[in-house]
Amino acid sequence: MKSTPESSLLNATVSTVNGRTSQATSKKRPQVRRLRNNSSGAKSKSNATNTNIARQASSYNTTEGAVLFNRQLNLLVKHQVKQQANNRTDIRSSSSSRRSVAQQATDLLLEKIHFNSTDYDAVSFNIVLSAWSRQRSITAAQKADQLLSILLTLSAQTQRHNLQANSYSYGSVLHAYAKANDGIRGATRASELLHQLESSPHIQLDTDYCHNAVMDAWAVSNHVDAGMRAEAILRRLLEHNGSVKPTKVSFNACINAYARSGQVQHVQRLLQEMKKLADAGQVHFAPDKISYTTCIDAFAKSEGSLANAKQADALLTEMERLYVATNSTSLCPDVVAYTSVLTAYAKSGRVKSQIANDLLRRMELYANDRPNSVFLNAWINLLAKNMDVEVEQDSAAAAEGLLQYMQTAFWERKQLQLKPCKITYTALITVLAEVGTVAAAERAEDLYRELEGLWRETGDLDYLPTTKTFASLLNAWARCGGASKALRRADDIMANMKRLYEETGSNDVRPNTILFVQIFQILAKSGEANAAEKAKELLREMHALYLAGCPDVRPDSTTYAYLINTFTKARVDNVAELATLVLEEAEAGYNAGIGELRPTAMLYSACLQAYAKCASKEGAQLAEGLLKQTKELYERGKIYAKPRFTFYNAVMDAHARSNGGRQAAERAVELLDEMDVRSKAGDQTLRPNTRSFNAAIFAWKNSGEADAPAHAELLLRRMNEGYKAGERSMRPDRVTINSIIGVWAKSHADNAAERAEEWLTFMETQFANGDRSLKPDSWSVNTCINAYSRSERVDAPERARMLYERMKTAYEAGDLEMRPDLITLNSLQTVLSRCSNKDERHQLTRIADEIAKLYTSTLAA
Repeated sequence: MKSTPESSLLNATVSTVNGRTSQATSKKRPQVRRLRNNSSGAKSKSNATNTNIARQASSYNTTEGAVLFNRQLNLLVKHQVKQQANNRTDIRSSSSSRRSVAQQATDLLLEKIHFNSTDYDAVSFNIVLSAWSRQRSITAAQKADQLLSILLTLSAQTQRHNLQANSYSYGSVLHAYAKANDGIRGATRASELLHQLESSPHIQLDTDYCHNAVMDAWAVSNHVDAGMRAEAILRRLLEHNGSVKPTKVSFNACINAYARSGQVQHVQRLLQEMKKLADAGQVHFAPDKISYTTCIDAFAKSEGSLANAKQADALLTEMERLYVATNSTSLCPDVVAYTSVLTAYAKSGRVKSQIANDLLRRMELYANDRPNSVFLNAWINLLAKNMDVEVEQDSAAAAEGLLQYMQTAFWERKQLQLKPCKITYTALITVLAEVGTVAAAERAEDLYRELEGLWRETGDLDYLPTTKTFASLLNAWARCGGASKALRRADDIMANMKRLYEETGSNDVRPNTILFVQIFQILAKSGEANAAEKAKELLREMHALYLAGCPDVRPDSTTYAYLINTFTKARVDNVAELATLVLEEAEAGYNAGIGELRPTAMLYSACLQAYAKCASKEGAQLAEGLLKQTKELYERGKIYAKPRFTFYNAVMDAHARSNGGRQAAERAVELLDEMDVRSKAGDQTLRPNTRSFNAAIFAWKNSGEADAPAHAELLLRRMNEGYKAGERSMRPDRVTINSIIGVWAKSHADNAAERAEEWLTFMETQFANGDRSLKPDSWSVNTCINAYSRSERVDAPERARMLYERMKTAYEAGDLEMRPDLITLNSLQTVLSRCSNKDERHQLTRIADEIAKLYTSTLAA
């Protein structure tokens, strides 16, 4: 066979495209003949396709054989589209089918090239390129790119007019990259191809199709400057004086790029620019449903703040208003927009669940639409954070009701859009975790078993529990208060997850760091004598899993923080030494290049709290040293070490517990003042909060100084002034007033006991008036009783007895936080020992017996 430029080129390129040898096999030829016969027989059924081929070929001096070949390719690709439609419920089968058809079309085209046939042209390439562009894989984009390179090389070497690439050729490759999710590499390559296209003297661009595809590629690149890169393309279009002009699709693509990178301010800016252009007479730039929905979704996916949620809601309201004013279907909001707003509210924190009802009403009014499972799943997530109910069980009941509604609609009424799935069950388990009881945790496990049962019964992956499901289940046990049972259940839950992962191999159920963090939390609360050793075993297990191929289980600085927290709460004797060693290990790992071990605020805070809990002068010195170290690191440009209010709070707490007397208390106030000054100078991460003031007050309480009550009440006045001035984070709470009571109880002032009781009465009054944050507890009353046990007042025994009666009445009325305990008994016995009145001694003895019996019965239970 005579060598030609085409056959020489094939030897170098075909193997790259189809992954096989460049030698054509005889098995291919019958397939070509068969496809040719099929295409002849289907001629009457594909008039539209033939017309499209003829239209593309009309600009080329092509052959009749090329036209016939292109019809064959179109039939093959049409078969792909039909299979894609038929296999929508089976994503893996549909994806495999598309790849197979695209590869078959590629093989047919390369076979033509190999045998020097002239029965193909640029349209042939465009048909095959379009087949690859329908894929959503990196491989598909790369194969399309390689085919385009073959086309360009053939065109240059053969000078065949009908092998001239056009904007459709480039557009298919660019859209393949936009769908490939190839990150920065794919977006960069798409930009290179666009530049090549714009520089070509032979190709006339007349639409923004290719430019929009490159913007889409940047949108999915996860690049921090994706929006900026996309906007640079948009600006080129706006400034272009030729035939290519931007459309609202261009703006929407750019908005999407900014939205995906979380830059909501630029999303809002571009939307406003579209409005201004439309108001100036360029009505084709007027924002449409896609513009508004993309902006709304950007606010929904950004930082979970109430301000962002309200901004998303405002955009939806504007969309509703425009739809009513214009009656344009291009502005009609849909369930997606309402779901995004609901998701934004769910992420923002504790908001009223009535918002979901309001959005549902608006959806029915403006969109004439009904909620789907995505909307109801977002509603359940909202219930996990709502604050418009007295008890969390109401939220759980509402979430259970939504699940039952979805189950009935899907299984009995066959409403497929309301199918409950693993997201639904996981959201409900998250709600139950917020309830914080053993019963709620047990119900969460029932839901997990139901979910796994559905998966095993149906084989539907929508029911396969995920890592998040297991994390939410562990969180339910971590918060339930049943420490010993929680630890046992955690072991079983992790065993179930490992079994599922081994059985399915699914990455969706692969263990990750979050799961181990939950177990660290359960360990910390368990009170187990060997909690610290179990924590070390967990860390070793994480290392082993990581080395065995689980990349999401690599211990990071968050893991180390929870490890220290476990040591602290387990009251390990050498907690300060262990915390220092863990921090040093993290710092050494980070300096060695392990990015996951970069110290974080959480890690520094955990270490500082460990020092504080040492309750010693050495602990306070270590805390001061670490705070100084973070300041120096930050001054050297280490942003991760920036001191925050949590650092200062822990150091103040360390001084408060150090038995350092006046010096420790004064140092705590100095740190508080430093926070105040620096926050007013602009550093909002150092704004003092309630815990900051509580630590300083606690320091004065433990100082033993005669003027400690005066200093403590001065700090309380500062808190009140800040709170009244709008600093809601400075609001005094129960811990604050209990500390004030404690300061007076330790004081040797003549009126110390009366002042302590006055503050207790203040708490009771505020609570009766609706302030739940100031509800007194047994600690509040016990401290006052203790104050009277030290008082020289003649009526001290009677006042102590009356305080007990108030405590007992509240407890018998159902207030479990007012249960008399051993501290109550000891304080009353102290009063009893100093009581000379026979009747009072008799009453106090009776009370002591009551408390002793109550304590004994509680132990037995």
